[in-house]
Amino acid sequence: MVWKDFEGEDYHAAGTTRIDGGTVVLTETQPYSDGAVWSRKQVEGMGGFATTFTFRMTNGNDNELPDGSLPGADGIVFVVQNSGPTALGKSGEGIGYEGMPKTLAVEFDTYLNPARRDVSSARHWSSIVSISQVCWDSVRPARPGWALRPRRASPSNVMNCCHGA
Repeated sequence: MVWKDFEGEDYHAAGTTRIDGGTVVLTETQPYSDGAVWSRKQVEGMGGFATTFTFRMTNGNDNELPDGSLPGADGIVFVVQNSGPTALGKSGEGIGYEGMPKTLAVEFDTYLNPARRDVSSARHWSSIVSISQVCWDSVRPARPGWALRPRRASPSNVMNCCHGA
């Protein structure tokens, strides 16, 4: 499947998300807003898949919090899930997907949540694979400008992450 934008009937917006002229606006600048956009077409994952996407985060406000985080929400996440087109996880530090079972997620985290063992207040990314629950996993910070360094995943890493689930 290849999509050049978000127009048409191929997508479902959940939560506060709106699709505006082929662009997705996930949330407004309000505390604990959450939203998602899901493909209406199921992606077959057994044979693997590839995706390329671009995104931007704008109009943030951190209410002058002293934690050194960037303005705006906790971040965004690319999720492969099987919970349906209205699925939403926990907002805030849950970045809209915590609690969703059987997910594969790549998280772009912009907010320092010490309870989540975030690496630093700098922008960072995480790759999380869950078999029965979302596994929160801290990884090394990305270079400035969102240069990503993928981690190697293996079945043993997935099992360790999920505590044998």
